[in-house]
Amino acid sequence: MAIEHVEFHATTNFTFLEGASHPEEYVSQAGKLGYKAIGIADRVSLAGVVRAHRTAKEEGKTRLLVGSELVTDDGTILLAYPSNKRGYGKLSQLITAARRKAIKGQFHLERSMLAMIAEDVEVILVGWAHNRDQMAGLMQWGQAHWGKHFHLAIGPTGLGNDHDRMAHDAACGRAYGVGLVASNHCLMHSPERQAMADLLQAMRSCKSLAELGANRQRHGQAHLKELHEREHCFAPYQDALTHAAKLAQSITFDLSELTYHYPDPSGSLTRSPQEELAARTHEALARRQPNNKRLQAMVAHELEIIAELDFAPYFLTVHDIVRFARARDILCQGRGSAANSVVCYL
Repeated sequence: MAIEHVEFHATTNFTFLEGASHPEEYVSQAGKLGYKAIGIADRVSLAGVVRAHRTAKEEGKTRLLVGSELVTDDGTILLAYPSNKRGYGKLSQLITAARRKAIKGQFHLERSMLAMIAEDVEVILVGWAHNRDQMAGLMQWGQAHWGKHFHLAIGPTGLGNDHDRMAHDAACGRAYGVGLVASNHCLMHSPERQAMADLLQAMRSCKSLAELGANRQRHGQAHLKELHEREHCFAPYQDALTHAAKLAQSITFDLSELTYHYPDPSGSLTRSPQEELAARTHEALARRQPNNKRLQAMVAHELEIIAELDFAPYFLTVHDIVRFARARDILCQGRGSAANSVVCYL
């Protein structure tokens, strides 16, 4: 049975001075290479996912997984992927809270704040980013907070000790019953972008390209790999490939689920917005035109349309503004389509 390949750790140029590729390029490249899904995870941000979503829908070759890389104040690095719309809301609130605690462009994320995503979010620990002696404690911590929704990413680092480090992390994850996720942290969609990745690293480090030396070699591996390369790299860790595919399938959230919803005023009402609007309209009609059958029919027709479009909250907001103005002798009048609406007139 063919393996469905998924990459969960793609850093775009929305992670300033680190990602060397646009979100759209990752999605297109993943589709060309045959990836089943691609996860966009910028640092404490969701900025790149909209462009990636648009490309994924237009091309239809690979599925987008919406996520974020979370870095806590103590250096713990996690990938967070909302499994549903509720989880997306919680992750958004966490990112907002972390950004508001710091000056523009920075963030302040304490471990305790991760309680905000305790449910409806799949959390992946980036194994290679931590010291080996930290791993056991992190496994216990992650399981205590997320249980079966906590996972461990293993993959090459490009630092010369890949086989040894991957074996260590895989053994640690298996010992604690944590699902392994095959991942090659991508800073670019294609190896052709390595020169840009090197330049960004030099700027970030305030060094010349020559001064980077051997540190530039990491970028040689930090791209979306051909599928046969991934299968070779993770040959001893087939469970990491299959678990990554299953994890992607379990994440059902799609940005298409997000639609605009007008603020619901029902908290200040004793009935639904539509019922409140109908009551106010009929009250005004009875007061101003009590026996006008034609207007009664028009009101009934307009209320049906308003209910169908779910516009009652908007009408109530406008009515509240008008009442406020009239109570203070402030002149107000209807314009545009309001001039041809009985509900607006009343």
